[in-house]
Formats: sequence, C-alpha cells, structure tokens
Amino acid sequence: MLQTRSQKYAADVYDRVLTIQENPNEKLRGEFLSLARSFPVLVRTVGLVQALSFLAAKAKPEEGKIDQATAQGLLLTNLSQTVTGGDKLLEDCRNKSLHNYIRLTRDALDALLWYKRFSESLLNVKSAKAKAAKDTPDDTDAGGKA
Repeated sequence: MLQTRSQKYAADVYDRVLTIQENPNEKLRGEFLSLARSFPVLVRTVGLVQALSFLAAKAKPEEGKIDQATAQGLLLTNLSQTVTGGDKLLEDCRNKSLHNYIRLTRDALDALLWYKRFSESLLNVKSAKAKAAKDTPDDTDAGGKA
C-alpha cells in the first residue's frame, strides 16, 4: 500500500512516542513533551542546523554518542531516525546543498508536528501546577463560605 510521507512519519513517530510513554521516568516524559511542543518554534526561529546543534549540546554527548537518558538526546535520535532513517540528520544538514537543506527542514518540521501531537496525547504527564492544585484542599470544600 502506498503511503504519503506524512503517513509514514505518523506511524514511525507513534511507535517512538509509545516507547517513551513506557519509560517510568515521569520527569523525562515531561521534558520530552515540553521539548516536542517548543522545538518546532526553535527550528523556525534559528534554523534546523542550529536547533539540532542545540539539542546535541544539551544531550551531553560522550565519546561522540548521544545520551538517551535526556529528552534532548531522545528527540535528536528519534527525529533523525524518522527523517533520514539513521543518525545522520545533523551531519546531513551541515553537508547538503541549500535545496536539500530546505527539504530536510521541511521534512523535520513535518515529523515534529507528529511528535508534538502524539506526545500531547500519549504522554500522561501532570504539570507541577496540576499536582499542587490536586494536593491543596479547596476552601469551598470545608463547608463554609469562601
């Protein structure tokens, strides 16, 4: 069956976000969700190479390997595998012609849209504000007037 690029990205990203959902580290899931929401804006603002370089720097690479224990490392690795089928997205962006760089940027933004959508729907992460509101008793529940 023929699939559009968007359908292929959706299927790939869904599987990848499901794997992240299974991670017991709620802080990591929350950071990934936040990054999935904000990273497309960073790409549009500074460009794909600079945004990916930022992720690589934050992923704390040791000996040339990206740390999968960070949200930045997860997004960088997963996005690269979604768009290029390997771990060479940043390198490809640096070495390709302008036409191919623009294509990679468009492809990355298309994939990031799916990361944002699936992260928001699958990663059940409660914000600190929601947790605080749940833990704090409401004054109107005390039976008196507020």
